[in-house]
Amino acid sequence: MENSEIIDLAMMCMAVDQSPGDEAVAKRFTAALERATSIDVPLGMQMHLAVKLLSGNRYQIVTDNPETVRRARSIAADLGAAIQEFEQSGGKTKMVITPAVKS
Repeated sequence: MENSEIIDLAMMCMAVDQSPGDEAVAKRFTAALERATSIDVPLGMQMHLAVKLLSGNRYQIVTDNPETVRRARSIAADLGAAIQEFEQSGGKTKMVITPAVKS
C-alpha cells in the first residue's frame, strides 16, 4: 500500500472522528478500510503514525524491525515531519517523529 493511500485513509479516519453522525463519511471510510485490509498489509503502525502527525501530535516508536523503520521514515517524510533516531541496545531503533510546523 502506497503512503498516499495510508495518508488518505488516516484523513478519512479523522473525518469520521470529527463527524460521528455522518453516515456517508463513515461508509466511505469503512469501504476504504476494507479495501486496504483485503490486501493483507498490516496497517496499525502506519495508520497510527499518519493520524498522529496529521493531528499535530508527535509519534514515538521503538522497534528492531528494519522494514518498520523504513516505512515510518517514508511516511514521516511524505508528511514533512522531523525525525530523530536513537540506536538502542539489542539492535533496536527508537524514533521520535514530530509533525511539520504549520505556518
